[in-house]
Amino acid sequence: MSRKFDRAAIMRDAHGRFRDGRRLGLGWSWSQCLKTAWAAARLRREWEERRPTPAISARNHSSLARRAA
Repeated sequence: MSRKFDRAAIMRDAHGRFRDGRRLGLGWSWSQCLKTAWAAARLRREWEERRPTPAISARNHSSLARRAA
C-alpha cells in the first residue's frame, strides 16, 4: 500500500534548511534544500517501515501493570 508523503511537512523542513543555510552563510539554493528535504522524508519512511514494532507487555508498560494489579 502506497502512503502519501506529508508535503506540508517537507516544505517546512526545506524552509528550515534554507533559512539555516542563509543564516550560516552556506549559500544553499532553494532547490538544494527542497531536494534534501524530500530525500530525508524518503529515508524516514524507509526507516519506519523497516523498524520492528515492539510488543507491549504488562511488565514493560506502567499503565498496563497498574491495571493488572
